[in-house]
Amino acid sequence: MAELKVGDRVFLTGGYEWNAPWLCGKDGYYGHILAFVACRKPTVVRFDDRPLAVVKLDEPISFWGITGNILIMELRYWGTTWRETETVQVHLLETPPKGKLVLDHTAPSYVESHATYKIVQN
Repeated sequence: MAELKVGDRVFLTGGYEWNAPWLCGKDGYYGHILAFVACRKPTVVRFDDRPLAVVKLDEPISFWGITGNILIMELRYWGTTWRETETVQVHLLETPPKGKLVLDHTAPSYVESHATYKIVQN
């Protein structure tokens, strides 16, 4: 199985709900991996130091008062790695992060707990 890396093109879609509100009526969104960044402290589901993936979407989305084209993906399950497809938590940002992130799962940026990404052809 392929390992996710900077520059890979991905398709992101909902998890629990096929019509998750953050998808705004679409099947999902395309983008590419911009970077991997460190998380400054453990979050609700983080028990290790796996990096977070920064995705730049092809188009901006608006959700809960935030409009942006940057998604932060956080691996959802213990023991998973950045590979061809995986379940992730998703945060929407207006601009790319600078430095380490502190994720707050109660913040407006938090949009999905069980999204899915898949590497697609460029």
